[in-house]
Amino acid sequence: MAIKLITSDNQEFVVDDKIAAQSELVETFLAEHKEGDDPLHLTNVDGETLKKIIEYCEHHKDDKPYADEYYDACEFAAATDPWDEEFINVEHNMLFNILISANYMIIKPLLNLGCKGVANVIKGKSSDEIRKIFGIEEDFTEEDKEQIRKEQPPLE
Repeated sequence: MAIKLITSDNQEFVVDDKIAAQSELVETFLAEHKEGDDPLHLTNVDGETLKKIIEYCEHHKDDKPYADEYYDACEFAAATDPWDEEFINVEHNMLFNILISANYMIIKPLLNLGCKGVANVIKGKSSDEIRKIFGIEEDFTEEDKEQIRKEQPPLE
């Protein structure tokens, strides 16, 4: 059986239930719409991002179900599948779209992988470099920065 997913930019994807149900949002929708061919409108996911998400879900379709109580963040950080490392190595805009969409669709393993991807992007970067990567404007004046430096010396 398959489900039709319609993205925010009106692209339609027909996806096998087993693959799509890795999303708790889709799984809930399928449980509530057992009969019928109602499509699921993913108002917060564009077509390009959904293609990547489907690729991820297809690769992980035979994985054991994700369970919060069995999730060990330290183990995950240390032992990510090489396929996952390559998958999440995308340009920053796509990485953020994957994060936002995985959160919206409730795909916890993908959300965790996306967070790891962001952590890898900012690892070893200065606050100025991080602001530039994320397009964050400087909100402190030089005087504010100097005051902060006096009150809170850097950690060693």
